[in-house]
Amino acid sequence: MRVEGHDLGGLDQQGRAALRRTSLGYVFQGFNLIPALTAAENVALPRELDGVPARRARGEARRALEEVGIGDLADRFPDDMSGGQQQRVAIARAVVGERRLILADEPTGALDTETGRRSCGCCAPAATPGRPACS
Repeated sequence: MRVEGHDLGGLDQQGRAALRRTSLGYVFQGFNLIPALTAAENVALPRELDGVPARRARGEARRALEEVGIGDLADRFPDDMSGGQQQRVAIARAVVGERRLILADEPTGALDTETGRRSCGCCAPAATPGRPACS
């Protein structure tokens, strides 16, 4: 199997981990948000782990949260949000940066139809070569 031009079978464990971290986004059914981090911090975390400076990662996170319609919740903690809001934080985290492949397990299960459509609309650019996942 090839992802982003890389043969997964030819990569060592460290190479596969780096590829997962930089090219793949995940939306987990259980959200997997860190309760002690704000929405913006949860979204920025993967970018910071990629080596992106914190200030830039937080800016990208805020833009991704705006894209899914909850920019006003950037400084809230997960326990202070509804399930649908937490779901949108998880979607923002999956698409922040230049993720090219989004793996999602019922990404709109906690959202109404229109909010789900709007929230997942930012996933489409991830499939377009040369475009960031959320712009």
